[in-house]
Amino acid sequence: MNFFYRSLISIKRNTGKSLFLLCSLFLGGVIVSGSISLRNAFNGMEQNLNLEFPAVATIEYDAEAHDLHWETYGEPMEEEQLTIEIIREISNLPQVKDYDYFLTTPLFSSSLVGATSFSISDLPPEAYLDIENFAENLRSEMINSWEFLVRGVSNANLLDVATGLISLDLGRIFTKEEVSLGVNVAIVSREMANENNFQLGSRFILENEELSEEFSFEIVGIFDVAHPFDWSDGNHFISMQLKMQILNRIYVPINAIADVVDNQYNYLGEFLWETVFLLENHRDLQNFAEDANVILPDGLVIQDLSVMFRRIYDTMDTMIWLSSLILWGAVIAITLLACLVIVLFLHDRRNEIGIYLALGEKKVTIILQLLIEVGVVSFVATAISLLAGVLISNGLSARLLESYFSNHQRADFNALPFQLRTLGANGLPMDEIISAFDTSLNTQSVLLIFLTGMLIVLISTIVPIIFVMSFKPKKILL
Repeated sequence: MNFFYRSLISIKRNTGKSLFLLCSLFLGGVIVSGSISLRNAFNGMEQNLNLEFPAVATIEYDAEAHDLHWETYGEPMEEEQLTIEIIREISNLPQVKDYDYFLTTPLFSSSLVGATSFSISDLPPEAYLDIENFAENLRSEMINSWEFLVRGVSNANLLDVATGLISLDLGRIFTKEEVSLGVNVAIVSREMANENNFQLGSRFILENEELSEEFSFEIVGIFDVAHPFDWSDGNHFISMQLKMQILNRIYVPINAIADVVDNQYNYLGEFLWETVFLLENHRDLQNFAEDANVILPDGLVIQDLSVMFRRIYDTMDTMIWLSSLILWGAVIAITLLACLVIVLFLHDRRNEIGIYLALGEKKVTIILQLLIEVGVVSFVATAISLLAGVLISNGLSARLLESYFSNHQRADFNALPFQLRTLGANGLPMDEIISAFDTSLNTQSVLLIFLTGMLIVLISTIVPIIFVMSFKPKKILL
């Protein structure tokens, strides 16, 4: 009878002991698989957050510094201008992936109408009523001419597409030559295009009332708003205003409205540049702000989404740390428990082992038999524990996340800087965050769990076996 067949018979003959070992390894496997699935889920969640909600920052007026200067000196703070050179110096910081500086100016039309409606699913009735009232008031205010917010951009890549605020539905973005030469091309929203029967290649005229100047633009692209706005109770009204503003936003090359830009400088003595910096990762926000604030002149400061993401990443880091602690604790505990159980098994089977040795069986063969016995039980326990660990970790962690974000979401939203709200940042919808949390295990994770289980079994089995096998058959039998 070969040792493999003897292993299977031994498992069947020692059913009670095998079941005890199976349950012990199953409980440990549940903890190990749950911990690994949690780590993978939080790592995947961070990657999804970076993709769905890119890390952005902007330069804003530093209200606290101005207030402090006034309280200290009794006079307003003298400000240096924010120049393109300063913006470019900040864009060269290692955390910056891309950037844009732009000017937003109102231009008017008496023949065009702006977007006043949009479709949203699963809105409460009061939200629909607010949107209808807002749209009606907007139409009554724009009865003679409609005001459009024209954004002159300096980055041909159209950073609002890169940050996920909008998505290009038809046409194309600008070319570098168009931005540099100030070609009169434009990208408008689908809702505005529908209201005015626009299509690609259509032309329209906007007016600057101060300069009594007309600007003619050709539509080269049509966009949809892609940002997942928060339509929950209490936030839907602000989200509605922001979305309406974006729907009536027209993107053009900054040099195409050069006369408006020059007029602003002549009137104010400075360019009111708006900026957006796209970073590689949300974890870079704090370091970027510290480095950029050193470059910025007094009275200006970096504003970013760190106030909104700090709690999210702190929570994820804590959960990852706890899962790692539980994982290593479980591995050590399972190894010690399995070692103790196997020692007891060997003690009960010492006569059997002694007889094998007395009959001339090689020690290596006996060791392989015992390893197969424990390995088969361990394999079954690990396979069953995989599913149980994933289900348990998914249920518990999802409830924790839902409870956490429902308590902090509104506070985070209210802390957002105004400029970031105009860029489309309006808080993270809880369902978007929860949906990014996936505890399912990939092939690599499954193999890691099985290898961990086999390694635990190998260590916990080989040590007591070698100890027992070091004795002579006569001593073992006695």
